[in-house]
Amino acid sequence: MNRISYLTVLFGSLMLLACGEADVGTEKCTAANHCHLQDGIPACDDGYTWEDPDDNDNLRCVPANCEPEADNLFCSRMGKDCGVFVATDNCGDSRTVNCGTCTGDETCGGGGVSNVCGIGPCTPETNTQFCDRLGAECGNLTADDNCGDSRTVNCGSCGGGETCGGGGVDNVCGEPWSTLPDMPTARSGLAAVWGADGRLYAIGGYADAGRTDVVEAYDPSVGGWTNVAPMPTARSGLAAVLGQDDRIYAIAGSGAAGAGLLGTVEAYSPGADAWETVASLNWERSYTAAVVADDGRIYVMGGMGAEDSVEVYDPSGNQWSVESATLTTPRHEHVATLGLDGRIYVIGGSDGSAFGALAATEMLNPTSAGWFTRSDMPTARWGAAAATASNGCIYVIGGADNDGATEGESTRNECFEYESNTWTAAPSMPTARYLHAAALGPDGSIYVLGGLLDILEYERPKIATVEVFRPSF
Repeated sequence: MNRISYLTVLFGSLMLLACGEADVGTEKCTAANHCHLQDGIPACDDGYTWEDPDDNDNLRCVPANCEPEADNLFCSRMGKDCGVFVATDNCGDSRTVNCGTCTGDETCGGGGVSNVCGIGPCTPETNTQFCDRLGAECGNLTADDNCGDSRTVNCGSCGGGETCGGGGVDNVCGEPWSTLPDMPTARSGLAAVWGADGRLYAIGGYADAGRTDVVEAYDPSVGGWTNVAPMPTARSGLAAVLGQDDRIYAIAGSGAAGAGLLGTVEAYSPGADAWETVASLNWERSYTAAVVADDGRIYVMGGMGAEDSVEVYDPSGNQWSVESATLTTPRHEHVATLGLDGRIYVIGGSDGSAFGALAATEMLNPTSAGWFTRSDMPTARWGAAAATASNGCIYVIGGADNDGATEGESTRNECFEYESNTWTAAPSMPTARYLHAAALGPDGSIYVLGGLLDILEYERPKIATVEVFRPSF
C-alpha cells in the first residue's frame, strides 16, 4: 500500500469509527512528528519529508536535505551548557553531546536544572533518570550524571529474546542476530578471518564445483563482497588465522581430487593482494583448528590424520615444531579459540566413530606445559564454529550432533565462561548449519559464514548465508 492509496484505508477506518471502533490509521500523524492530514491523507509539513518513504506505517517527517547542526548549536538550542546530554537534533536524529563544564562556583545542575550551570548544591538525578537521560535501557553504563560526577549504573536487562546491544547500539535492547549480503560463492568447510585492513575474508572451502581456491572479501564500508587473489592451493577443511605480522595464514586442509590431506601453509598479504607459501606442517591434516597465541606463535591442534597432534609455528623463523604435550581428547572438526585470559581452548568435534560427536573441552596455557580438561559443552557437536567475545564468553555456534545434524543442534549457541568454568545458553542462530566458519569482527560482533544447510534432508545444500551475532555486553 502506498500513501496515495491511504485514503481508502482511512475511509474504512472512519466507517469503523462510526460503528464504535477506534481509528488507529492516523494516530501517529501528529504535529510533533511534523505530520498533518491533507484531505484525510497523512502529509509532511513544509520543509519536511518522510523519514522512511517505503513504510506507510511510519508517519514521521524529518527536515528535507538537512545539514546537522554543530554540537554547540545543539546544546544552545536545547538550553544546555554542561554535561552529557542526549536529544534529537535539528535533523531528527538522536545525538549524544557533551555540552561542556561549568566555571567558578557554578556546578552542572547546581541551580536545579539538569545540564545547566548554576549556583547551589546540585541534586543528583536518580539512577532511572540517569539512564533515561542517556537513552540507556540495559547493562552497565558509566558517564557523568546531571551534576557532572562520574557514575556507573546498571540500566536493567532485556526481555523477549533481545540482548543488550543486540541491535548494534550499546546499552540499548535489540535483536542479537542480523544478516549481511550473501557471499558470492556458496560453500562449506571454509575458513574466515577479519584482516588487519578491516575486511572479512572467506577462504577456500568445498563449493558446488569441488574444493576451491576462491577468496572473497567483504568490505563493511561499501557493504559488498569482492574477489581477491585466490589461494595457490585449492582446499576445504582448512584453518585460517590473522598473524601478528598482519598476514592471513591458510593452514592444512583437504586438497583437490587426488591431493588428499595437506600440510601446506600459505600466507596472504592484503596490501599486496598476494600469497606466499611458507613452511609446511610436520603432520598433514584436515578439519583442524588454529589459534594465534599472545606471543605471536600459531598453534595448530588436532584434525583428520593428526587427531591429537599439536604443532607450533614461529613466523620469525618460518619453522614448525611438534609439541610433546598432545591433546587430551583426539579429535577433528572441532573448534579452538584464544580466551581473554591468554589460554587456548579446544572444544567439541568428532572422534571419527558413527556417534562420535564430542562435548569435551580442554585448555592449554602457552606459558606452561600440558592440557587441562574443563567442563563439557552441554551439547556434543562437530562442525561448529566459535569465537571469543569481548565480554569473555567463548561462543560455540551451530554444528552437527550424533544424529547427523538435527536442526535443534545446528542453530544452537552456547557460551563458555572460562573464569567460572560454566556453560550457558545464548540466542540461537537463525540458520541451521554446520561445517561453517566464524570470525570476531572489529565491532565486537561474531560473523558466521557459509556451511551446509541443515534442513533434515539427505541432500544438504551448501549455502552463502552470512549472519552476525552481537553478544550482550
